[in-house]
Formats: sequence, structure tokens, C-alpha cells
Amino acid sequence: MKRPFVFFDLDGTLYDFPGCAAVALKATLARAQEELGCPDEYLPALQAAFWQAYFHYLKRESSLGDPRAALEQVLTRTFAPCRAGQARLSPHFGHELSGTWLRAFFAALAPFPGVRPLLEELQAAGVILGVVSNGTRPFQVAKLRRLGLKVYFPGRNLFFSGDGGGAKPDPAIFHRALSALHLAPAAGVFVGDSPRTDLAGGLQAGLRVVWLNRYGLPAPEEVRGKIHVVTSFPAAARAVWALLHQEEGG
Repeated sequence: MKRPFVFFDLDGTLYDFPGCAAVALKATLARAQEELGCPDEYLPALQAAFWQAYFHYLKRESSLGDPRAALEQVLTRTFAPCRAGQARLSPHFGHELSGTWLRAFFAALAPFPGVRPLLEELQAAGVILGVVSNGTRPFQVAKLRRLGLKVYFPGRNLFFSGDGGGAKPDPAIFHRALSALHLAPAAGVFVGDSPRTDLAGGLQAGLRVVWLNRYGLPAPEEVRGKIHVVTSFPAAARAVWALLHQEEGG
């Protein structure tokens, strides 16, 4: 008998990554203003510069690197235009700012409404739960612990790009998870939020995919008609159960 399972993405799926990052950036901007004397009119440009640098890192840099070191680089690059305080920039400036960012980010972490009840119900029903996420194991596990969700995911059920063996959207990371847990892809569901990294890889690995599309984005052409699109976590929960029951009935 095929064992039912559900794999989840982490960032943006189980919690509000953009919201937490915005809180962290606000705290970091306040700290930088205090240190550098950046005028208020710089703030919108600095926010834009941060996100540009951050997404450049996500797209172009290796996910195997140290997240804090990467964050230091992003923040140092972001605040370089603050010429008024340039002379006072210390070699430790990026490190200090990354500390501010991380403290504020982790303080803001909270699971989306409906996440914990779904995980409890799935666990009680004997459904195998796992996480497939881009990032390093220490950083991602720290998030799960802060969210209070680590209890639902044994360490052997956590698969991160930082462990090697592929990063989403490469289906290799899904194949690695399926092989490690001895699971049949057709028996499982993957829930993710990113049209760029979560959809195609899950499909190519043979999983049924639920796209948590909170922002009404258009589906990439290559996955249209092949995924289940929802706009909230409660809707994702309904889709997950429907797909699991569909497999049972099949």
C-alpha cells in the first residue's frame, strides 16, 4: 500500500516571508539611520535597493552559502549610497545590520492561520509530513522551531538545498526526498507558493502540486492546467485532503 504524504515549502508557504522580511527591513533601516544619518528621503530608495540586492542573491548566488554572510553583503550593498555616513562605515557594519535584521525577522515569525490545525490533522491521520525548501539546514530548522512547527517534521523528513543534491526548481531535490523516505510520488502532494521554484519541479518529480497563490499571479505556461491553484491556506488544506482522498479512491 502506498503511504500518503504531504511535502511543504517553508518560506512564504507556512508563514508570511514577505511580511516578516518587511518588518526586519524596517528595523534595519531605523538602525542604519541612527548610525549613518541617512535622510528620510533616502528610505524608499534604500528599501528598493535592499529587495533588488536580495533577489539578485536568491537568483544568482549559491544557496549553499552562509545566509548571514550573504545578508551582510546584501545590506552593505544596500546602504552604500548613504554618502553622508560613508566615512563612518566600519568593517563590522554589515555584521551589525544583519544581526538587527535577523533579530527582528525571527521575532516576527508566526505560522499562517490554518497551518497548525492542518498539520495536526494530517499527523493524526498517519500522513507523512516533510519540508522541501531552498536554504541551509541550520537556518531553515531555526525558523521551524521559532514557528513552533518543528514538532511535526522529524529531521529525516527535512530536505534543504543546502544539504546538496539540487535546489528547486530542479526536481532532483524532490527525488532525493522520495528516495530517502521510500515514497511513491503519486501518493503525495506538494504545497508551495513560488511560481518560479515550487511548481515545475514538483510536477516533474511526479507529485500533485497545490499552488498557494495569494497574490493572484498568472500561472507559468508550462504548468497551466496541471496544478491546483488556491489563494489561502484554508483552501490549500481542502485541496490537500481532496487529493489524498482521491488517491485512496483511485
